[in-house]
Amino acid sequence: MPQIRFVSGPPQRPGFFMQLLGAVIGLAVLAASVIVGAFMLAGLLGFVLIVAVVFYLRLWWLRRQMAAHMQADDEDVIVTEYRVVESRRQDADGSAKNR
Repeated sequence: MPQIRFVSGPPQRPGFFMQLLGAVIGLAVLAASVIVGAFMLAGLLGFVLIVAVVFYLRLWWLRRQMAAHMQADDEDVIVTEYRVVESRRQDADGSAKNR
């Protein structure tokens, strides 16, 4: 039966051109990652800005409607001065007594 021999030792270091090629590819991947990240960040910030503007406009619209309803309700309110002539106090049993 033939024997298979394994020779172990320190790994062989790649040549200069392979190291240079690895460095160039690494820099290209790094540059592409930075560019893609910048576009993703710009898109996210744009989305957040649009949501904030829509939220602000919705609040502005609701406040405007509430102010209009409050002005319409003010016409039904009569503001006057009054003086209490006689007051009634209700006991726990439900009977009213004059004070």
